[in-house]
Amino acid sequence: MSPPAHASRPGFPLGAALLAALACFDGVAAQEWSTEREFLLTGPAGAGSYWGAISGVAVGHGSIYVLDRQERRLCAIDDEGHVVWTTGRAGAGPGEFSSVTMAVVLTGAGELAVPDLGNARIAVFDTTGRFERSHPFATRGGSPIEWLALGDRIVYALHPFPSPVLTASAPGSSDMTTRRYMKRSLSGADEDTLLRTPFSPPMSVAPDGSMILRMGAPPPAAASDGNSLYVAAPDRYEIGVFDIDGKRTGTIRRDVKAVAVPAERRASLERQAEELEREMTRQTGRRVRITFEYPSHLPAVTHLVAGQGWLLVRRGDTAAADRKWICDIFRNGDYVGFMALPQGVTVKAVTAARIIAVEQDENDVPALLVLSFKPPARR
Repeated sequence: MSPPAHASRPGFPLGAALLAALACFDGVAAQEWSTEREFLLTGPAGAGSYWGAISGVAVGHGSIYVLDRQERRLCAIDDEGHVVWTTGRAGAGPGEFSSVTMAVVLTGAGELAVPDLGNARIAVFDTTGRFERSHPFATRGGSPIEWLALGDRIVYALHPFPSPVLTASAPGSSDMTTRRYMKRSLSGADEDTLLRTPFSPPMSVAPDGSMILRMGAPPPAAASDGNSLYVAAPDRYEIGVFDIDGKRTGTIRRDVKAVAVPAERRASLERQAEELEREMTRQTGRRVRITFEYPSHLPAVTHLVAGQGWLLVRRGDTAAADRKWICDIFRNGDYVGFMALPQGVTVKAVTAARIIAVEQDENDVPALLVLSFKPPARR
């Protein structure tokens, strides 16, 4: 079997100005962890093969499981980057996928669950790629996102659907709704709400037709290490830790100085808002009154990944600095340092010594990137 396409390089450097800005948090000296590229897999079948759209990654049983929703394909990759097996194709039959496959989740029971919204079901495979069964799945009251494993159950966030009338309050209000985290077994027999989190809808419509559009406020992020669920607050650096019954077992906080939204980003949002107001006025034939709300600062947390005692927290307030994402690193709930990753790299999973990510090139073509990460050398 031919080796995977790869390129080795030293750990990604961090700009000196940004390093100085991140020199100390909470009275703890921040130390930069290093990363080293192990392999970059540009496609599942060697030279000339490319991923279409990687929508899910799971790790366990000595394999990396990758779901490509565009190619309707589920693959298993070994520790050296070789494809062990592939399964799936376009269709509605057993083991086939639609173009709206959401993720791949490896449960504690050793089953691979693939939510397929286009076929209104959850397909279940074993870790050899053999199709086992499927269960009907219908969305009610929201859009399911962030599929995770928690013990032998699967958990997903139910993101509220937009509604023609979300609130009857006056423009300028900040009415909150909730995002529900749903827990279900793979028997398909039971499902319940694990917990609820506050959620500020991006749009509110009053009875008189006036609107509030909230520009740029991110939804909460969530992750699971299989034993605990981590859910970030939408507007501050606070991460709740929950068990399989939804009981809060801990809180991870950092004292991070808020960073104002850059003037150029705010100006861009203003232009988009004005264009939207003009377009809506043109479509409705009457003057549409729209109130725009902007975040007062960049989000503290935009992405979480957990696994084997590790928690990686991608910070939103550093995304524009030196074109790097800054990820804070926690080990068993304790802050241990940070690492810098290019903006084209999105972490999907973490193990004891590895990061599995998706890297987008300048043409937005994805590749599977596997990095090793190491703590700072002791002096």
